[in-house]
Amino acid sequence: MTNRRKELLYYDYDFTYIDLYGEDLIAVIIRYRDLTGANFGSADISQGVFRGDVEECSFQNADLNYANFKGCKIHNVNFYGADLAYATFENTKITRCDFRGARFNDTDFRGAIIEDCIGLPDFDGNRLFN
Repeated sequence: MTNRRKELLYYDYDFTYIDLYGEDLIAVIIRYRDLTGANFGSADISQGVFRGDVEECSFQNADLNYANFKGCKIHNVNFYGADLAYATFENTKITRCDFRGARFNDTDFRGAIIEDCIGLPDFDGNRLFN
């Protein structure tokens, strides 16, 4: 018997100040109107898909393996200690984010605009390994 996870879809859901610390959100699809103050700390959001603006929330120590932020605007987000292996930030605008202690392995930043972020090691502008 195959163990298959059900995809969770949140469309236009208000995540303002929601606390999802440590939750299992594998393969979740989130299209939202507001993530301000949301706490995804230590959550497993591997294979998650985000669409829209990601602002002023925390993914501290979250598992974001294979997460997809393609085309998002990401502002003032805490990725401290997050596992971002194989995640894609392709064509995103990323400003004032904290990536200290984050783990990268083939993380895709092709076409991304990155401004005023801390904790990103030097990389060629396309893929990041550490």
